[in-house]
Amino acid sequence: MGEELNSQECMDEVVITAPTSGLIMRWEVSTGDKVNAGDPVVTLEVMKMELTVVTPASGKVKSINFKEEDIVAEGDPLAVISQDI
Repeated sequence: MGEELNSQECMDEVVITAPTSGLIMRWEVSTGDKVNAGDPVVTLEVMKMELTVVTPASGKVKSINFKEEDIVAEGDPLAVISQDI
């Protein structure tokens, strides 16, 4: 199981993007959850392997943009973390 940091920072928000294409297996957080840098956010299935995507920043989960079992492409915005908690 690998962990991947992938994000785009914009002012007080961090957009967590898909590091590669894959299937969303499960969300490890919900909208409104507080998270710390390094916490797992979502687990993707990539080529029959699990890839855990973690948040690079602490804050609050502002939005989740896909649901479980959705297929995402590399660079898709998976979730947004608001850093002004």
